[in-house]
Order: sequence, then structure tokens, then C-alpha cells
Amino acid sequence: MIRVPSDSYVSIERADAYHSIRPSQAEWAALETSQKELRLVAASDYIDACYRLRNDLNRKMRAGDEAVIEPVYKAVCELALKNGLFDNGEQKRRAVTVADISVTYSDSTGVRFEYVDALLAPYIKSSFNQIPVLRG
Repeated sequence: MIRVPSDSYVSIERADAYHSIRPSQAEWAALETSQKELRLVAASDYIDACYRLRNDLNRKMRAGDEAVIEPVYKAVCELALKNGLFDNGEQKRRAVTVADISVTYSDSTGVRFEYVDALLAPYIKSSFNQIPVLRG
């Protein structure tokens, strides 16, 4: 059984409630309890690894010093639907040369989880020219 918030920002019961009123209902309901636990823990770890929230909010929420904010709750529920959160993308070819013709592809690093990024954007600690900037 996972411990909230130290293992996961979201309990299975809360994730069940979240998905029960969304198009993801059937996909989430099809998962076994153990799968849900693993995915919620992985999604919470992903948030901590990829989204540094302002005012040390990640650490404070994990320690139980601050309540888990609604955008983090929603983001974890959304990410828990994704399989392979920590998988690296497939290596892509950057350039091709055939005889005298050479084509170089742009290195587009598209947004992986646009909805999650939008949810957390107001809380993300960012920097400009290596000087910390806090938004919001």
C-alpha cells in the first residue's frame, strides 16, 4: 500500500475519483490495484524529477508540510495513465548524405506532456541567464 504523500502525491482512491468522470475512466479501471500503485508512484517521481516547483514545493508536499496542490494532483493522475514515463525516446537520425546531397533535420524537442506542462507552468521555478526567476 502506498503512503501519501511520501510515496505518491495521490492515493488510489483519489485517482479513481479523478478518472471516474473523465474519458480515461475505462483505461484506468482496467488496471489492477498494484498497477495503479506503481503508476502513481512513478508519476509522482516523474513530477519531482522533471518539474522543479517554486518555493521548494516538491519537498514540502512530499514531507507533508504543504498540502498537495490541485495541479500536481491532476498532473499525477494524467501521468499515471502513461506507460514508460522514464523510457528514453528512440534515437533519431539528424542528417543524411547521399552523394552530393545532404539533408540536416532540425533537433525538435517537442513537448512530451503538453497538458501536464500547462497545469504546472504557474508553479515551475525557472531561470533566466542562470539567475533564478520565480513566477506567480
